[in-house]
Amino acid sequence: MFSMLLMTFGQWTTHDVTLTPITPITHSYNSSTHCVQTCARTAPCFPIEIPHGDPRLSRGKCMPFVRSSTACTGGQVRQQINAITAFLDMGPVYGADHMKVMQMRDIDSNKGLLKVNKEYDDKGRELMHFGPMTNNVCATRRHMTGDANAKEVPCFVGGDVRSNENIALTALHTLMLREHNRLARKLSNLNPHWDGERLYQEARKILGGMSQVITYRDYLGFIVGPDAMAKRLSVYPGYDSEVNPGISNVFATAALRFGHLTIQPYVFRLDKNYEEHPDYPSPLLHKAFFAPWRVVFEGGVDPILRGLIGRPAKLNTQEHMAPDEIREKLFKFSEDLALDLASLNMQRGRDHGLPGYNAWRKFCGLSQPSNMYELGKVLRNYQMAQRLMMLYKTPDNIDVWLGVWPSPLWPGAEWGRCSPASSPTSSGGFNRATDCGGRTTVCSQSVRKGHCGTSPLRGSFVTTPASRRSRSSPSGSAHGAPATAPVRISRRWTCP
Repeated sequence: MFSMLLMTFGQWTTHDVTLTPITPITHSYNSSTHCVQTCARTAPCFPIEIPHGDPRLSRGKCMPFVRSSTACTGGQVRQQINAITAFLDMGPVYGADHMKVMQMRDIDSNKGLLKVNKEYDDKGRELMHFGPMTNNVCATRRHMTGDANAKEVPCFVGGDVRSNENIALTALHTLMLREHNRLARKLSNLNPHWDGERLYQEARKILGGMSQVITYRDYLGFIVGPDAMAKRLSVYPGYDSEVNPGISNVFATAALRFGHLTIQPYVFRLDKNYEEHPDYPSPLLHKAFFAPWRVVFEGGVDPILRGLIGRPAKLNTQEHMAPDEIREKLFKFSEDLALDLASLNMQRGRDHGLPGYNAWRKFCGLSQPSNMYELGKVLRNYQMAQRLMMLYKTPDNIDVWLGVWPSPLWPGAEWGRCSPASSPTSSGGFNRATDCGGRTTVCSQSVRKGHCGTSPLRGSFVTTPASRRSRSSPSGSAHGAPATAPVRISRRWTCP
């Protein structure tokens, strides 16, 4: 059993390495009709047809979809853009370009701090600062609660534009913001002669090291399993200038989206005893999208963090892959039509031209089933194979995102969450990021020894329950949650 933190930290990590923007022109090139208002497939509109009589999506004939922006490569094959860096560099905290970096920093303090909210706090602890109230996609409180007089708040501003996507993700953004500022203040106490720039950069290096250690030491072992870890990620061979660090298309568009299958229908909020919070009940997931007001007015981030470490992630099974909260109600209160994340994932794969299921099985050195019997043998489920063949006619046509996740896990990989067709892709993507970018060295040894720590939970009032701490994983960390260690900045950061 894995905690919800495994899912949310996976989303955090994904947002650190990939962001595929849609084309900036969101109306049809032919008719100037906005893609939200047409079911015609005229570029860049690529809508998803809703079957006639579908009781779940009775409004409209199609689900809007805008194609991804393209790179100007000069070739004949359409390629997409990664709008952020492909490295684990804590982009969700700091931003991926100079404009965003400066938007996040509190330059006036000259203490290397990040901006915090001036209007609200969380029981004396910091919250992210607000963006503008205009065009406020986060003004969802009145709609969700039915209270026409409820006070709305703007979206929080994070280093990544998706920081308000759900309140669990917002809680991690808030923790990391607090940890940066804590580090900067501690460094300032040790080195009062350092200016704001030096303090900011040193704190950023330390926090980046913490993130990489948690990811490579703790998180990835749960995802790809011990065999893939041993083969591809166990040893850092050193910087390799010949390796392209870019995120592969299938990595970003299919492999990294496995976490969608571990989403629970609720964002759990727990009290100090890790029971359902009496004052702030756990909202359904579709009522936690773009809802920063739940953090501001409903108990802050601590109940959410307890829910992440005190409740299990959904177990992906062939019978129940994606909950209805993301299949029928995605962004219900911020979009004209509630979306279906599974359909969007497959449509995005088609938009990007990802080869089908068998092409990736071949790439991973696996057999390529050619009929229902062979597919049923691979899936160990002939009923599912029959359903897939009715839809796709041939295994070659199965969308890769849908095809790889019903597959059984690696034999003996009781810790891994990846199937044989997805594990090489996932581990390979993280391997390239380290070979070419290097893992942060300033903090690597010190983080592992606890000198700068690997427990941003210090930025909350949350304590890990003993039942969680006692459960061990391959890396010695809490089962399903990143390992924690005493967090301290030692005298080793006292510099001239």
